[in-house]
Amino acid sequence: MSSANNPTRVVAIGESGSTQQQIITALSSSSQVEFELTDVIVPTENLVLDVRNNNPEILIVDHHVGEESVLDVIDTLSLQFPDAAI
Repeated sequence: MSSANNPTRVVAIGESGSTQQQIITALSSSSQVEFELTDVIVPTENLVLDVRNNNPEILIVDHHVGEESVLDVIDTLSLQFPDAAI
């Protein structure tokens, strides 16, 4: 995890919509400094590469991830990023 001086890097994954907007609003609040929302990713075939480019410590996965099963997406991410909290 991040040191006390650096916020924890967070990536949100999911379709555009109200859940995505709520995550953005919560993590962009000036009152919270523990977390840094580094990217909001709409799932594509390049999902793993997009996540890797952000080097997150936490992945927030919406229950809507396109046509793919959310459990399959989580399984893939957990194998590729074993140190990230999902």
